[in-house]
Amino acid sequence: MAAQFEKAIMQLLLEEGGYVYDPDDLGGETNMGISKRQYPRLDIRNLKRVQAMKIYQMDFWEKFRIGEITNQAIANAALDMFVHMNPETAASLIQNAMNILGAGLKIDGVMGTKTISQINNIINPDRLLDKIKIERIQFYLGRVTKDKSQAKFLAGWIGRTLRAV
Repeated sequence: MAAQFEKAIMQLLLEEGGYVYDPDDLGGETNMGISKRQYPRLDIRNLKRVQAMKIYQMDFWEKFRIGEITNQAIANAALDMFVHMNPETAASLIQNAMNILGAGLKIDGVMGTKTISQINNIINPDRLLDKIKIERIQFYLGRVTKDKSQAKFLAGWIGRTLRAV
């Protein structure tokens, strides 16, 4: 049985919160995680919850095939990653976590059939989720090392990562 979008989106919306316009945030102006940079024609400040949910379902859940993942916790984490970072980076981190567990995937940054199949056939999904969390935290530490202005977000990113289940 496939993971449910409704469960994943509720967790994501809790993490994303409401309207934010922090000059240090690389996402720029956002509301519920939807950014003006990515959606320049949207009225971000007045974005409605139902609009955000439709964007997340079409442009993330379906586009990146997250809904084909059978484990809800892994699907929740994947959606959070695809929204919170570049989708290619998110897929690469998931693939690398899989490879740490012996999957032997090509790290190409694409959530393709082979990657999804490997995720769905993992013997210990909790172990995979732990590896994904480690990959995310290492990514965020690298981001802060490259750009010190992002350091103020690090604790929030790590907390978000640890809550992603």
